[in-house]
Amino acid sequence: MAEQYFIVVNPLSGGGRSEKLWPKIVAKLKAEGLDYTYKFTERSFHAYAIVQDAIAAGHRTILVVGGDGSLNEAANAIFDQTMVNPSEVKLGLISVGTGNDWGKTTQVPADFAKCIDIIKAGKTFKQDVGKAFYQENGTEKHRYFVNIAGFAYDAYVVENTMAVNRKGAYGKLYYQWGIFKCLFSYKNTQVKISSENGTLMDEEVFNGTVAICRYNGGGMIPNPHAVPDDGIFDITAYSKISRIKVATSVGKLYNGTVETLKEAHLFTAKEVKIDSNPGIRLETDGELLGTTPFRFEMKQRALNVFSPLAAS
Repeated sequence: MAEQYFIVVNPLSGGGRSEKLWPKIVAKLKAEGLDYTYKFTERSFHAYAIVQDAIAAGHRTILVVGGDGSLNEAANAIFDQTMVNPSEVKLGLISVGTGNDWGKTTQVPADFAKCIDIIKAGKTFKQDVGKAFYQENGTEKHRYFVNIAGFAYDAYVVENTMAVNRKGAYGKLYYQWGIFKCLFSYKNTQVKISSENGTLMDEEVFNGTVAICRYNGGGMIPNPHAVPDDGIFDITAYSKISRIKVATSVGKLYNGTVETLKEAHLFTAKEVKIDSNPGIRLETDGELLGTTPFRFEMKQRALNVFSPLAAS
């Protein structure tokens, strides 16, 4: 019996490109002879509920028509549900977003037809998943992430641009503009970063990322050595740095040479703890979360994703 795919469609992804491209996506799915059922999201975080309902209904192969944020919601639904082991579920992205940061590491292109070809080929890759814990109104909560978690300035930018952060090309440009707009209002914060081996850093920090994959922010490479199935977080943190140097060094974020900055500190760890004074925010895969203290747990090779990437 042919495999049936359950597809969750975010019509707002890519600034509405998802909804416009949906008839072409349907034509490609039919041309490839793929059996599927689908549902459109109607509000923020609706994909999470849709995926959990799909798993409860017996679906084990979930596809997302959207971008990195929609993929993140689906992954969280898979790991929060208790009906089946997450290893029994396969997850695929039919990319219609503009950033496609997760796909840059996992070799899943920002081309819906090529994505469907990858899915039809059936090859899956077992990637790592991070579990981030944070504080919200005095209670510890968690969220899973499949790409990168950002704290300090990274989360500050998301917080200040979140009104359009979910939108396509305009949202991407606005976010990149926001990186510079927020430079002169953000204050460095005393941050302590620890791992299973002790303290990694305890000083004023401008920005930091805890990564599974390499890219975020629409093509930046804050964690150039991250391997998505090695069971290790790659951490990049920037000590106190002048705003002029940030502005003139942004090219290093796009060409993967951030480690040449003397203010950049690169670490690896299986467990990470972060505290700060005063508190700072966290974002995971572009979604703004709570405040410090943070801790990060690794789930190695825990998620089956459609990808041509070979295991490390």
